[in-house]
Amino acid sequence: MVMQYVPARDMVVQVLQADGTTWTTVEGLNSIGSDPAANEAMTEKTTYGSAGSYESIKMQVGHSLELAGLLSKDSVTGALASGQARITTLAALVSYAGLGQVRFRESGTTDTQWIKWAEATFSRGASNGANNDLRTFAATLGRNSTATLEAVL
Repeated sequence: MVMQYVPARDMVVQVLQADGTTWTTVEGLNSIGSDPAANEAMTEKTTYGSAGSYESIKMQVGHSLELAGLLSKDSVTGALASGQARITTLAALVSYAGLGQVRFRESGTTDTQWIKWAEATFSRGASNGANNDLRTFAATLGRNSTATLEAVL
């Protein structure tokens, strides 16, 4: 076995469409950040007996994905690409209506399992661009459930 570095461009992120069966790859991405420590919660447990040393215990785990890339629209209809459209739709909704499912693989070429979030929150980021730039697409996805593994078919 030879250890290899994993190209960031090999990461695949998919979002479940409203039909509940179709997974769509999020299009146009050129940067993905994965923060497994996002939304962690620590509770302090320092007492007089701690002798001046801080003590804590992790009470909650979290995870978030930061997606960035280029806005992608149909040249005839102007409709957003399906993955970007689903994220945009979920990001505009509140309460339980705004929760969706996401799955991703760290390496699209070698991983045999998806990391799946059965519940995730979606927030759209800024869409920028100057005179000679392409418009950007950005979103933050937050894990809102326990992560599970699912075989890549």
